[in-house]
Amino acid sequence: MAAMADLPAQASIGRLTLYGGGLNSDPLATVLNDCRKRLTAFNDKQRFVRKSIVLDVATLARELSSALDARAQIATEFLESGLIADPHPGGPFRRLKVLVRPGRQEAGWVTGAHGTVTWTSEVAPANHVEVKIAGSADETGWQLGDFRHRFGLEDDELDTYSHSVLIGGLARLLGFADNRVRIELPSG
Repeated sequence: MAAMADLPAQASIGRLTLYGGGLNSDPLATVLNDCRKRLTAFNDKQRFVRKSIVLDVATLARELSSALDARAQIATEFLESGLIADPHPGGPFRRLKVLVRPGRQEAGWVTGAHGTVTWTSEVAPANHVEVKIAGSADETGWQLGDFRHRFGLEDDELDTYSHSVLIGGLARLLGFADNRVRIELPSG
């Protein structure tokens, strides 16, 4: 894209995704969106226990792998039942790299309130999750060079990535609403 746009070598291309409402003329998308709204309204009226996520590599990798497997299964079932006509060109599986920066912990704030998460997701032959956790509690922010370094990536190996506040980003990756996830620090 950079070459087609005749951008200078030091320029980079990024994408910012904003979510908003709007009309959708796809009948399946309309039915699924209506169903999602009804399920969300139902869930919001239920008593619930928040999903506790311990910020250690093993727990995060296991939980994120389960979420990827569930999404792949749903996509496969939609395809096999005829609800969707064409699968994603690369299939339903992903290679997910996740860098968690827990942020500093302050009295009076929920755990993880000052943390961030950066991730990249690529098409893969099977689901695979790699998690890294920043060692310093003060590391937060949009440190893309740090992400590349921690995963051993060259500058040209990272086409797209996402970055978020810790609680919201992990909730999204796990398939939960923000208010359904609770961050815990490892004991010990």
